Amino acid sequence: MVKRTIRLTTMLTLLSGAGTVTAARPDPIMKIEPHFVTLDDIAVPIIDGDVISGRLRFRAVIAAKDDAAQSRLMTMKPRLRSESLIAGIEFSRLHASGLRPVDAVALTAALTRSLKQFHPDIGQVLLVKSGADMG
Repeated sequence: MVKRTIRLTTMLTLLSGAGTVTAARPDPIMKIEPHFVTLDDIAVPIIDGDVISGRLRFRAVIAAKDDAAQSRLMTMKPRLRSESLIAGIEFSRLHASGLRPVDAVALTAALTRSLKQFHPDIGQVLLVKSGADMG
């Protein structure tokens, strides 16, 4: 009976953490500050041969690396939109059709690659909306 009481007491002590050294626990509610720069909707033509066959539409949000990067990028929104237009036109020329859904993964990758080359403060480009239609 005494052995059983000692074992039970030892187990309860270990489970409660009393008498043991524990690492500092992180705060269970992590405060994540997003650093987003939202661009206006973009629409580019889908060109098939020498005919405009439709329109590719998308909205992108840029995730900046930090607060300072977000501030710098906010002042550059017209240039960011211009770069996004160029990347969208190139993507539509190679991969878009008004007859099939937009490959959002490939479009996101193309925008991210193009905008990261344009400015090092860009962490990632997030595609919020995309679509293609016949025109």
